Amino acid sequence: MKRALKALLVSQFFIVGLLSLGFAEEKLTITTFYPSPYGSYDVLYVKSRLGIGGTSATASLYIYDENSSALLVTDSNNPSASSGINMYKSGNRKFIAVVDGGENYVILDAELDNGVYITQNSNSWAAGSDARLKKNVQPISVLNRLKDYRAVSFDWKTNGKKDIGVIAQEFYQLFPELVDKGSEGELSSLKIKEGAWGVHYDRIGVVALQGVKEISTVLGLQNAPTTQAALTVDALGNVGIGTADPKSKLQVVGLPVYANNAAAIAGGLTAGAFYRTGGDPGPVCVVH
Repeated sequence: MKRALKALLVSQFFIVGLLSLGFAEEKLTITTFYPSPYGSYDVLYVKSRLGIGGTSATASLYIYDENSSALLVTDSNNPSASSGINMYKSGNRKFIAVVDGGENYVILDAELDNGVYITQNSNSWAAGSDARLKKNVQPISVLNRLKDYRAVSFDWKTNGKKDIGVIAQEFYQLFPELVDKGSEGELSSLKIKEGAWGVHYDRIGVVALQGVKEISTVLGLQNAPTTQAALTVDALGNVGIGTADPKSKLQVVGLPVYANNAAAIAGGLTAGAFYRTGGDPGPVCVVH
């Protein structure tokens, strides 16, 4: 009897609240289930829109509070189906937002095994990259993929704003790991971008660093002293080896001096190495 009276009072309270907001046409149902494994609990069903705070409900659930938190989610230390804020589409969960045990705000996918997070006192999102989460780790090569790479400038069709980037369909041919494939043909909507191809621009920096490393290896710069230029190409196309300020198309500084080929070999040079004779003029010779 007490439980039935409680349900009736709660029902009347919500009905009065909805009437005061102008939602008399909405259907309100309070259902009490008992007994249950967890005791008794109430379930509130609203057919159309529910407004909490404010003077109008413009969405299925409208929450407004100018003085404190509009929405408070607690007891969500473990990312699971029963904690945090779950987002569904067509009856299937797509994403979940939760504060994990380490006080990180995490957005995960439906399987709870991929996502991004932001930590306290941070101003950017991070992605999990722990070695313990990975398998089949293999190095990649970059320079051999760049032949058909191009960066472009363009205008967005939706607002005309100028931007720079890559074309996802082109970039997929080079780095499929960095592209989310979309649909073919025309898009049904330019604003929603449903079916559009996407590029993970945040990971291009990893590829760029690998490319720099490969260039450094090809040019032999990885062990170059920091106080002396190893190779320089200036804006005019002049190449300097051993100098940062080449004065001709090719300027080489620091060649060893030997009187002849035999002396160069005795000095440790091998076939194909260059040396100077030290004369005036001082020809450049090749060890043979």
